[in-house]
Amino acid sequence: KQEMNFLISVTFAILQGRINSVTYGANEGNWIDDALWIFRDISPRSKFILLEPVPAIFNKLRENYAGINGAILVNKAICPSSKDTSRLHAISFEALTAEKISRLPSWAKHNGVSSFSLDMVQKHFQVLVKRGFEGITLKEVEVECTTVNGVIEDHLKNALVDYIQIDVEGFDYNILIQLNLQRWKPLLIKWEHKHLNDVTRQLAENFVQESGYYITRSETDTLAYKFWSC
Repeated sequence: KQEMNFLISVTFAILQGRINSVTYGANEGNWIDDALWIFRDISPRSKFILLEPVPAIFNKLRENYAGINGAILVNKAICPSSKDTSRLHAISFEALTAEKISRLPSWAKHNGVSSFSLDMVQKHFQVLVKRGFEGITLKEVEVECTTVNGVIEDHLKNALVDYIQIDVEGFDYNILIQLNLQRWKPLLIKWEHKHLNDVTRQLAENFVQESGYYITRSETDTLAYKFWSC
């Protein structure tokens, strides 16, 4: 039943003639953003807002979405505090040989591993060191900031959002609870829960369920879906 409701929700959005989506933490845009590769060619009226704050990864995102109509690429982050810029913690692979880089696990190779949570980055760092990638280091990356709802307002204006995806290495809950669900009325919201603790995982689900969403989960992600009356 849950899978059927998911497909019906997506079909309903398609029948509206477009898919408007927002991805917080787009990375390179060709690995994590699975749904976008399905939705992106549906209609010339579709718009895809993809936020990726790390400049080097953003350049790859821009290459991957070159020529894609409706792709709106934003080189900014949703920052923990209201500042124009902030510093992300990240893992640097610059000292690794090309051969070692080719052997990086896909989650490290494609998203670069960056977060406002130093603890989260350090956990990934230790995993990679244990796997034999001793040349890696920790660094800070200064990024430009925007707001959760502001970036939607800037690019979608009065349109509604069909799909929201959040994958920001442990900062997912902080972004989710800032979403103005009554304003944007997203049909589908997907976030990564595997880096959340039990408390924030439950609070995230409570937040969407209070607005009438149903929940389905995989090992790593939570999907919330809802039919809106208008």
